[in-house]
Amino acid sequence: MNNSLDRLLDGICAALRRDVIPRLDDEYATGQALAVIDLINNLKPRLDWAVPPLVERARSQQALVAELDRVLGAGGSGRPRFDAALDSLPVDGRGLQALCDRLDAHVGATVRWLGAAGPVTTADPMNGSGPPADPAQHGEAADAARAAISRHVHAELRRDMALTPRPLFAEIARGTDANHSSAPSS
Repeated sequence: MNNSLDRLLDGICAALRRDVIPRLDDEYATGQALAVIDLINNLKPRLDWAVPPLVERARSQQALVAELDRVLGAGGSGRPRFDAALDSLPVDGRGLQALCDRLDAHVGATVRWLGAAGPVTTADPMNGSGPPADPAQHGEAADAARAAISRHVHAELRRDMALTPRPLFAEIARGTDANHSSAPSS
């Protein structure tokens, strides 16, 4: 589950106010930081997540949920079920993000369900200890479900990495901007 865009923007503004502005001793720099906060606050109601990457993510999640339903079948007492049609998508970023969050929660619940099985044993009929093992949580179907989830997570990470620009760790550590040759004033 991802943070909402509003929450991320609010966090940026809060960090600027809490961590950056109090450390600035130049009025111009302080004014620029406050201007960035003002700009973010003015853009926030006008911004939404980019729709194409969310559509790709939602389609991938829908395909995973369909594959989990296929490989795990109708069996499996207590197995999580997704309660919405998988063939339609919202058209806006906020709706897509909400759907992706619900699909993530469903996949997480399925992972917990698969992991809750523990070792492949049934209840001891002599003393009644332990819950009976659910066959759907073990064997080839469960292995196929785990493999599908693993493939999905790896593909999602590859998509996220493709969208993520190269970090500025060196510039951050030096306190300089590689795009500008002037060093910061001390």
